[in-house]
Amino acid sequence: ARAVRGVTYATLHSLQEHLLPGASRPHLGHISAASRPHLGLASAASRLHLAVAAPGVMALSALTLGARYGRKQICGVALCVSGLATLVMSDALLRPMHSWHPQPWRGDALCLVGASLYACSNVAEEAFLRSSSVSNYLPRLGAAGALLSAAQCALIEREALASAWRAFSSASLAGRTELLLLELLFVGSMASFYSLVSHLLQRGATAAEMNISLLTSDFWSVLAGVALLGSRLTWWYPPAFVATLSGLVLYYHRPAPSAARQLTEPLNARPRAAAPVGAMEEGGAGLREGEGEAGHRADAAARAGGQPDGRVE
Repeated sequence: ARAVRGVTYATLHSLQEHLLPGASRPHLGHISAASRPHLGLASAASRLHLAVAAPGVMALSALTLGARYGRKQICGVALCVSGLATLVMSDALLRPMHSWHPQPWRGDALCLVGASLYACSNVAEEAFLRSSSVSNYLPRLGAAGALLSAAQCALIEREALASAWRAFSSASLAGRTELLLLELLFVGSMASFYSLVSHLLQRGATAAEMNISLLTSDFWSVLAGVALLGSRLTWWYPPAFVATLSGLVLYYHRPAPSAARQLTEPLNARPRAAAPVGAMEEGGAGLREGEGEAGHRADAAARAGGQPDGRVE
């Protein structure tokens, strides 16, 4: 009975370890794709979902991994979230006046859900990589994600897949080649990203640090929207990005170590092993005997008016 319970526990633990992160990745991609019809490339929530994922990652890390954060880190994340709130306000209040995207609030809501899944995935990945190697974790994660993605496509995205296949079939040879190259580049970039993230998390980085650092990618999204798609930015964007950058600086700010502390021994010095009691007594006795003999020789040399070794100056 104990063996059966042990095998059952190990099986459930393995499924939880490799299916939980893989389950959130496909749903995150699906929700992000569903939000794009309601959002532009330079929209707030389409690229700043990491600002919502950051406090979620911190909360989950504190609950599940025992992480602790200082006041500066909490204030830094609060500034990043305030930048997100400013951009969401610009979406809800100003962009409908000069934008063709319908119902931007719906895209914002979808991105918030996607950010929650992203937070769960990153914290689970950090937790599992503490006890598993990257070479053991990534293949199983990819297999679980592939199975779940295939099931999701078969249940939810059949019409979209059929439409994409018809468009691919009717395209010219150059068009098909371009589509295939773009798909390969996308798959390669995502595989490289998740592989590097796994290596960073195993080398000591945390999910919260990763999410905060990735906020800088939003600037590239805004620049791409303005330069390539002709998106128009409102006056809300500068204060929002200033708040985001200020939050990043505050989160990573560390006070310089004090130079006034005096070190009595090197930091890497090993503690000295305690000698046995018998050895200490023998050593002490020998030391006392040596001190006595040295004292007698010194007294004799002083009476003779010479040095301890018998030489006369």
